[in-house]
Amino acid sequence: MRAIILFLCIAVSIVFSGFSSGESQLSKLMLEMKSDMLRIKENVKAGKPIGKYNKKKYAKIYTAKVSSESKKGEHFEEHATAFLVQCERTSQASGDQVKIEYNNLVTACIRCHEAYCPGPLSMLKKMKVN
Repeated sequence: MRAIILFLCIAVSIVFSGFSSGESQLSKLMLEMKSDMLRIKENVKAGKPIGKYNKKKYAKIYTAKVSSESKKGEHFEEHATAFLVQCERTSQASGDQVKIEYNNLVTACIRCHEAYCPGPLSMLKKMKVN
């Protein structure tokens, strides 16, 4: 009986801690960012302004839990800040500047991933607009 109770406690804690899917908070946030950026890319290619981004959601990049501490190092916050500053610049751009700022935004992602998590690099490089 104790084993069953212990098992249930562990199972419930896993479900409520957000680890049931195997993804960290940071990876989930970055998947949302990827989805947003793919939508933005289509606007950039069509010559449309990209509009606002979700500042509150994106600011979670500083506090989102990671699957491994090696995914965030001593310079992670600098990369995160550069990304958020570039988000703001991209959202305020107009005309021909939209494409330039969007590509700079993708570059900000690439720089961080070169330092901490190289897995998405090939996908990120494809997100640029020529």
